[in-house]
Amino acid sequence: MAETTPSSNSGLLELMHIIERLKTTKRAGWVRLGAQAPESISDHMYRMAMLAMLSEKDADLDISKCVMLALVHDFAEAEVGDITPHDGVSREEKHRRESSAIEKFTTELLPPQSIPSQRLKSLWLEYEEGQTREAKFVKDLVGLPF
Repeated sequence: MAETTPSSNSGLLELMHIIERLKTTKRAGWVRLGAQAPESISDHMYRMAMLAMLSEKDADLDISKCVMLALVHDFAEAEVGDITPHDGVSREEKHRRESSAIEKFTTELLPPQSIPSQRLKSLWLEYEEGQTREAKFVKDLVGLPF
């Protein structure tokens, strides 16, 4: 088990406070459409994780990894918000902002060489790059009209 220090514990606590925003930030698309009870970013991430877990996909797919990818795919939005095409932010700029948020989480708030830090960064990058079967599957789930 990795050794924890007061500074790493305070960083983890700060990260938990930042993550709290995912529960209270409503998804921008639903707000813009005037949905009566728009889901939060956290609601969305949880739903995607449950869809992944309950999937009947073939045995070649690592469902546990799919669940983790679903849980981290919008993680950076805790820091940058739910940026949509309607915001006039380029894809490149959105990616830059989200990358900066993940970098902050994994180098400033978590010990950079820790397993949790490396896991978070690796999973987020895998989803963003969309090259693995698992990342492609989760991206397909995210695209479902819920």
